[in-house]
Parts: sequence; structure tokens; C-alpha cells
Amino acid sequence: RIMNWHEIVNDPFGEDNVAVTFCPLCGTAVSFKAVVNGEPAEFGVSGKLYNSDLIMYDRIEGNYWQQASGEAIVGPAARRDEYLDMLSTTTTTWKQWASEYPDTLVLSRDTGYARDYDHYPYGSYEEEESLIFGVQNTDDENRLHPKDVVYGILVNGKAIAYADEALPVEQRAHTYNETQLTITKTEAGEVMFLNASTDEKIVPLRGFWFAWVAFNPDTALISNAGDW
Repeated sequence: RIMNWHEIVNDPFGEDNVAVTFCPLCGTAVSFKAVVNGEPAEFGVSGKLYNSDLIMYDRIEGNYWQQASGEAIVGPAARRDEYLDMLSTTTTTWKQWASEYPDTLVLSRDTGYARDYDHYPYGSYEEEESLIFGVQNTDDENRLHPKDVVYGILVNGKAIAYADEALPVEQRAHTYNETQLTITKTEAGEVMFLNASTDEKIVPLRGFWFAWVAFNPDTALISNAGDW
């Protein structure tokens, strides 16, 4: 509810500076190591969008960054072809999370801003098929409702998305682009992807279907339990 209004929280986790970000128009919840050109950084909301997605800026060089990908798109960091390192982020209920992690710290509503955090500022946007702002690519096959939640990953450069409802609370194996994946969803709502061949964790992008397609028009899709 707080992130619907403010979209970015800069916070240290141990020795790491972290930017926790959320684009309410795309439903994309992404956390990054907040480091620009090797230096600890803070990020702010630019007020600009691309593919309806939040564009952030850093307070070191003033670069613009695409929230959905962590890619620098304007500024010295873009000329360096810089990407922010994504960290695993879980979108879940407080009840589910607190039952598994009872010592969790929680962001306070005492932010210093006059906002009604019980009020969702975008009306019925999350249920409607229509978008407020245009996007570069759309799903011509209408395989999902545009606001259905998916978890998208890149596997050796090829995109695939898994609808949230297609992920049961268990561990599943799936082969895509000649790569064996292990996909786990916990009771707390954590969704984790692992390259089973290399034991490398793959951080998914959680967001609305339309947003994943906007950046990955050739994506494959697992839309329901029967697609496995």
C-alpha cells in the first residue's frame, strides 16, 4: 500500500545498499543492489515511463534506469552498458510472510508524507483490460488477461512466463530452451527458479502479463497447470 504511492524504498540490508521498487502500473516488484559504477547509490522516481513501466534515476550521476530490467537507458551508465543486479523479491500477504519469518522488519506508514495508504490510487485498474499508457508490444493472441500476474525469466536469451495460477505450492521441473529448470513455490508465496544444470539461481520478474509481453514480445507461456 505504501509502494503504490512512493514506488521506491532505499534501504541498507547488512553491508548492501538495496533499492526496493514497485511499479503499480505494471505490477512489477523488483529489488536491486543499489550500486552505480561501483559506488553505493540511492534511486528516485523520475516521473517518466516506458512501456508503462517506471523509469528510475540515480542520485549519483542522474542516469535513467528501466525498472523492469534494471538496464541503464540514459546517461553515462547507459554508455557503459550497465545493469543493476536483481535480488529475489516476493509479493505475498503479510499473514503468509510473518508465519514463516516472524522477526521481519516492516516499513512504517510514518513516512512524513500526507497519504491515505488505505486508498488504492488507481481505481479499478488492476481488474480492467485497458491500460492508462501505451506499450510497444501486445499479445495479439490474448493468451491471458493483460493484468494476470506472471513470473518471467530469460533462459539462454529466450523468454518464458509462468502464470501465477499455474504454479502450485510445490517443486516442479520444467525444460525450456534445452535447459532443465527447477521451480519452487512456498507457502509464504516465494517463487524461486533454479537452473538445475548449473545450480544457478534465476531471479524472475513478477508483474502483469501485458508488461512482460511489452518487453518480451516473443515469450513462451505456461498459462495453467495443464501446460506443463
